[in-house]
Amino acid sequence: MKYLLYILTFIILFSSVNAYSQDDLSAFAGRKIYSVKSISVSGLTDKSIEKVCDIKSGDIFSVSAIRGCIVSFFQKGIFKDIQVEAYEEMDGVMLQFTFIEKIKVAAIKVEGSDYYSAKKIKASAGVKIGDEFTEDVTASVREHLLDLYRGQGFFDADVDVKSGSLEGDGTGVGSGLFIKVNEGKRAKVSAVILNGNRVFSDNDIKDVMKIREGKYYIEKDVYAGIKALDKFYPDKGYIKIMISPPDIIYDREKREILISLYIEAGPHVEILFEGVEDVKPEVLQKELLFRKEKSVDAAVIDESIDMMTRYYRDMGYYLARITYALEKPDENNIRIKFHVTEGISVLIKEIRFTGNSYFDSKILMEFLNTKEEKFFLEDVLQEDIKDIANLYKSNGFLGVKITYDVSFIEEDMTLNLSINIEEGVQTHISGISITGNQKFSTQGLKRSIKSREGKPFNESHVVDDMYTIQSLYVQKGHLYAGVDLKTRYSEDKKGVGIDYAVSEDKPVYLGNIFITGNSFTKDYVIRRELLIKEGDLYSYENILRSQRRLLSLGYVRDVRLEPVNPDVKEHRKDIAVHIDEGFPGTVELGVGYGDVERFRGTFEARYKNLLGTGRQVSMKVEGSSIEQKYGVGYKEPWIFGYQADGRINVADQMEKKKSFNRRTFGLTTGIDKSFSDFVKGSLMFQYEDVKLSDVSPTAILTSEDTGKTEVATINPSLMIDRRDDPFNPKRGQFYSIAFREAAQLIGSTPQFVKINLQSSFFYSPFSRVVLALSARGGAAWNFGESTEVPIFERYFAGGRSTVRGYDQEKLGIPGKTIIYDGQSWNPTGGNMMVVLNGEIRFPLFKGLGMVTFVDGGNVWRKIEEFDAAEIKKTAGLGIRYDTPVGPLRLDMGCKLDKEAGEDKCVLHFTLGHAF
Repeated sequence: MKYLLYILTFIILFSSVNAYSQDDLSAFAGRKIYSVKSISVSGLTDKSIEKVCDIKSGDIFSVSAIRGCIVSFFQKGIFKDIQVEAYEEMDGVMLQFTFIEKIKVAAIKVEGSDYYSAKKIKASAGVKIGDEFTEDVTASVREHLLDLYRGQGFFDADVDVKSGSLEGDGTGVGSGLFIKVNEGKRAKVSAVILNGNRVFSDNDIKDVMKIREGKYYIEKDVYAGIKALDKFYPDKGYIKIMISPPDIIYDREKREILISLYIEAGPHVEILFEGVEDVKPEVLQKELLFRKEKSVDAAVIDESIDMMTRYYRDMGYYLARITYALEKPDENNIRIKFHVTEGISVLIKEIRFTGNSYFDSKILMEFLNTKEEKFFLEDVLQEDIKDIANLYKSNGFLGVKITYDVSFIEEDMTLNLSINIEEGVQTHISGISITGNQKFSTQGLKRSIKSREGKPFNESHVVDDMYTIQSLYVQKGHLYAGVDLKTRYSEDKKGVGIDYAVSEDKPVYLGNIFITGNSFTKDYVIRRELLIKEGDLYSYENILRSQRRLLSLGYVRDVRLEPVNPDVKEHRKDIAVHIDEGFPGTVELGVGYGDVERFRGTFEARYKNLLGTGRQVSMKVEGSSIEQKYGVGYKEPWIFGYQADGRINVADQMEKKKSFNRRTFGLTTGIDKSFSDFVKGSLMFQYEDVKLSDVSPTAILTSEDTGKTEVATINPSLMIDRRDDPFNPKRGQFYSIAFREAAQLIGSTPQFVKINLQSSFFYSPFSRVVLALSARGGAAWNFGESTEVPIFERYFAGGRSTVRGYDQEKLGIPGKTIIYDGQSWNPTGGNMMVVLNGEIRFPLFKGLGMVTFVDGGNVWRKIEEFDAAEIKKTAGLGIRYDTPVGPLRLDMGCKLDKEAGEDKCVLHFTLGHAF
């Protein structure tokens, strides 16, 4: 196919005597375009040219339009060359575009590799599928692989690299890369020759290097051996060790390697410490720079002394002093003696400020990490002084000067620290002017900035204000708006005028949006997630939000939205969307343990980009001692072209409850809609075939409470989630409301209505401490021919996720929603539930935390029977251990209003917070 197109191009080019290349198209300027033709291996047509460049039959020929068209196609990143030629046609012009696509590596095939796997060969080739194939690729791949084999002793290895053409997929021509390996025989080490002033015996050196004659040559082992010598010699006192790169000599006939190494050990350096008592010498050894610098000259010794002295001062030995003496008994030995006068550890007795009037000393003390009754650390004090100076400057004292004095008190061996402040003149803002602004009012801009007339001058705020003004313009599409800042000081420096000169420039609009890198995902799938479109005002916010939306799809590994030609000033700016696709399939396995279901496990397989359309299919299996569930699902994104997800799920579930067993086969279908990043809603239709067994006689209130029942419901819901983390929130709020209505009109046997509400609040009053509050409630009522709400739709309370301190589902009104049958209490469920929870969560160490909680709630038979006085209350403590999917939770809840026959406390264990 490709060759036929090239032949056709050749015939067209040489059969026309009046053809012009793109270098000489000006002769046709102003003529009418009669036709547009395209020659392309990837299937581009004249319609493609019209879509990208808006050039079509009937237009007036323009050289600048042709050049712009070429640029637009090049920005797609899939063309190596684009040629445009013009032909006279009647009294007009025929345009012919010839697209030379980049050839991409579409497949890599490996033959002949025994030592390495094909996977290893591909990973080491230096090229991957999707890379552009160039003339240098084969040579580069061959060199990479030869280096790989030589590193394992295959010095006779040969690698043949060839390419073969493949048909493209519309994004360029594909090429197969064929790698054929002839490994040859592997070479062994015949000898290791050591030269130079080595000090140690050859056998000792070889033992350190762990290289043996007769073993196969491995390059990385040789360099690991040299690295081991680099550590061995300094450990023995030879700090100035020099080792040359190894000389590798290969004997092809014998297939043997001779390794030659030159070692210059240098002089032996002995380091001694005198006067060291409170600090171990090996600790001081770590502060020395000799090994790092491979030198013992005076500069390195002095710097090492500074390091040791700093260490002593960090330990509180402010009076520590260190000197040294260097001896050279002979050419091969150096002895360095450090004489240490440690003194005693000295604490700061008093810190006082002088010269300060604007800030009280108590306020300034809060900016000090240097404290009384602590060691004096000069580096820490220097940072403290910078912080205090910044405090003054942010309040208009631009010329503040801060010094300090340290005095030693021999009587009690302590220090007094005096911090001296020269505040200088305080500068206030005498006026703020903004000129050149037309898009925004002056008062509106002044309200958006921090600085105010009459307030102390804060230089950093003034600079921030300049960027704030500029960002307001950028948000409205004025990318090239500029703000110039000037300050006018009064002669006495007590006043300063702030002038902002705005250069608005024209707004920038979005031009073409090019999508590249998506070899599998369809363009329209990417484009529909973008919050930007051609002709919109250029908005950084919408560009960033578009990036987040694409990353949230689950099958896009990375995405970049970047302006085309960012350094060129344009008022219509094209955007390139670079997509890096990830694998859309996921498999998840999970195991766990809970106090109710005991051991549990989950298996879920999901494919998120069916045929590159963003459609999703999934399968999930869950199992425990009380529940088994099997389900398959399908999601249709952007149903009917609207930003909403259509879902269909089929599930088969078996569940053991306290008062009954339930088998449900159900189908759920409907739509999910995200109204914002925080607000989501859904409208679902659910059909369930419910079969109940082993129902407690005390819980049977209606015919639907036993046997088989068909339930069809309409389920609208709305959720607002502003939590910072859905698994382990530290701050934010969560609200939800959900309705559920079953009626004969839609195929349901029982008829009822339910409404469920939840509100949760998370707040961190102190660092890492979280206050969590939650209120949940629900109400249900029957209507029509139904006399009761079926048992499987009633509310149950008690247990680890509702009211802790009660066994699972064992909380209720005695004789009404929980009944004693002579042996045990059996819940019947109720038509109304209220659950209140409060927790204080605080960390202990390394992911371990503790919780104190108070819970309350109950279940009532009828809505009209609700009595707040019947709310049962519990309190307790819990342990948490953080995991990526939420904390492991162990809670001990105790009843605050225990009744006769009830256990005082109940232990709960599971994964995830109670709310």
